Amino acid sequence: MTEISTIQEKEKFLKSNDLCVLYFYNEQCSVCNALLPKVEDLLKKKYNKINLCTINTKEAFELSASCNVFSAPTILIYAFEKENNRFVRNLSLMDLDNAIMRLNNLIYL
Repeated sequence: MTEISTIQEKEKFLKSNDLCVLYFYNEQCSVCNALLPKVEDLLKKKYNKINLCTINTKEAFELSASCNVFSAPTILIYAFEKENNRFVRNLSLMDLDNAIMRLNNLIYL
């Protein structure tokens, strides 16, 4: 897991990963704190080629705004530097898993 805070770091991260997940959180958000370990576990167990990047919306507000992220938690799935899926606030791990699986199968299988 990588923590980034600038637009340049995000662009570098996206260029170095064909398929990746960006997790926007706020450290005062209890849902964010509860969901992050579950997302990490999902990626480690099922999708070990997919890298996770975390962004603290309170500290990286310019980066968050550039991605049109204004609430937490927000999960963005990128494939080849393009946003493919966006999950905001009330999200299902099953829906997240299905979205990642679809892209993973297209890219890596």
